[in-house]
Formats: sequence, structure tokens, C-alpha cells
Amino acid sequence: MELVAQLCDPELTPAAAATQQEMARCVERAMAELTEALRLKPGYRSALHLKALILAENRAYVEARDTIRQARESEGP
Repeated sequence: MELVAQLCDPELTPAAAATQQEMARCVERAMAELTEALRLKPGYRSALHLKALILAENRAYVEARDTIRQARESEGP
């Protein structure tokens, strides 16, 4: 998933575009951290919930729904 490409709007002012790009990089870093947390502890519900929120915020609704289902089926905290 390439969030930077999805979030960058070519019609923004340079300052707004830079801010939006930085926010997209932060989201990508957060997703990388969540991926690592879930690799180490696959049923970690808090990580799954946060991942689902980020996915939904970025209009990846099917992935978000699947992640919520995974969290529901999980036995972790």
C-alpha cells in the first residue's frame, strides 16, 4: 500500500503538500511498526484495531474490515 501516493494532491500549495507528505510518511512508519508488532505477536488486538483505523482513514475499507474481523477472532489482549 503506497499511502504517500494516495495522500499527495498536486493542486496543493508547496507548504501544504510538504505537510501532507510528512503526514503520509508518518502513517507509513506507523503501519510498519504495527506490521512488526503483529509479526512478533500476531493476535495483538490493540495493534489490529489501530491498523484497522489507519486503513479505514485511508479508504482501504476492505482491508480495515478484514483486520477488524481478525481482531475479533484473536485471543490476544
